[in-house]
Amino acid sequence: MILFAGIPQQYYDKVVTRAISRGLTFTGLPLRELGGRYAITLEYCSDLMDTLARYLEGRPGAVPSGVGVVVPIRTGQLENDFAQVTAHFCSFAVCVCVRVDYNLFEKGEALKKSSNDLADKLLPIAEKLNSKVSDLGVYYSSQVRRTPLLLPRAHFNSAKLNDTLNELGKALFESATPAKTAENVSDEFLKYFDRRRDGKGFIFENDYNVEFKTPPRNEFHGQAPELEKLGEHKLRCLLNARFRVGGFYPGGFHYDCRRGKGPYSGNFTNCHEIIARSYVGKPHLNVFPNDYIR
Repeated sequence: MILFAGIPQQYYDKVVTRAISRGLTFTGLPLRELGGRYAITLEYCSDLMDTLARYLEGRPGAVPSGVGVVVPIRTGQLENDFAQVTAHFCSFAVCVCVRVDYNLFEKGEALKKSSNDLADKLLPIAEKLNSKVSDLGVYYSSQVRRTPLLLPRAHFNSAKLNDTLNELGKALFESATPAKTAENVSDEFLKYFDRRRDGKGFIFENDYNVEFKTPPRNEFHGQAPELEKLGEHKLRCLLNARFRVGGFYPGGFHYDCRRGKGPYSGNFTNCHEIIARSYVGKPHLNVFPNDYIR
């Protein structure tokens, strides 16, 4: 599915109408004038994230296989606007910037023409992006237990993992075969970190001798927190519990983490906390791709 970001209010309805006519699965939030400007703010990004989360919660039986964000950036608009969106969404979505040129103060026929021109430019890109993230979701579903691309960023604690995921996000839109691109970046990552067979699953090991074992599919458990039951969790926890760099991955998938013999314990951050707290495994800890620990 596609999340439209940063489209000014007066153009948004036309893009929505055209997107519906093409059968595109999407949601979004129009950008409203603020102090004489149409700027993407932190508040707007937070509201946009809330819009996406509520869209997904309202369709529990139809979770999309991927999420991409399309952001039109006008000539003269601050580069920081796209950076704001990328910073908010890149962990769970692929963001694509589309260069556009239109007059924000047009009216009548001129506005109608500009609106159609904008839709003509955005929708083919949105459809292409939707196809790429959907393909990545299919890849995750089939390779969930062997791919290193779902390892939890914080708990695995590796700059190489972050670089690998960033590389995947940048390459995905132009990739002819998303599954092959995912395999290529995974192979490069596995030159630095061990992956070995363990029964029907695999074990990954980080630089600190922590083993991340993938369980059998019938032992996937623990669900992404529902929006209305977030409690101490944040919207980012919910979205990262469903998507990784654009692709959807199976619910309940996690790693059984251990180090040596005996209970695996230590002070760790989880999916939303900045300050680490103590955890003691029995004997291992379940760590999910979004860094939720149980």
